[in-house]
Amino acid sequence: MPIKKKPAKKVSIEKRQYLRLGYSRLISFTHYDPDSLVEIPGNMAAVHDLSQSGVLIESAIAFEPGNVIDMDMAFEQDKIILAQGEVVHCKKTRKFLYRTGIKFLRIDDEHLAYLKKFLNNQYKQEFKPKKNDSKPKKKDLKPKKKQKK
Repeated sequence: MPIKKKPAKKVSIEKRQYLRLGYSRLISFTHYDPDSLVEIPGNMAAVHDLSQSGVLIESAIAFEPGNVIDMDMAFEQDKIILAQGEVVHCKKTRKFLYRTGIKFLRIDDEHLAYLKKFLNNQYKQEFKPKKNDSKPKKKDLKPKKKQKK
């Protein structure tokens, strides 16, 4: 009896140009009805990760690729970045929740510079070696002598 071979799994190749960092915040956004182009304001979404080229959000709205979204993203010290993005993909994650990948279309130079600096600082903090992560010294590996009473 011949052995059935499983088909090889496809290996995905990372296509991102910029590092994406996990980031948990709420953003407000406005999107446009794709048929009438009427503005639909006042929506909120949870940010899952962020890069200087786009953002991954989770919301109750099932977007279509190509939909345009205006976003207000609040950062530290009351800094708000305004950006316009285009939906690249949208996937249902749970009942009534969708994860949506958005690439930035428009973001002014000042806001982009702030975003780059913010992400760089976050990256440094997230991957900074901790003082306790250093290798133990030989003297630390020796068992302590029992004290006489």
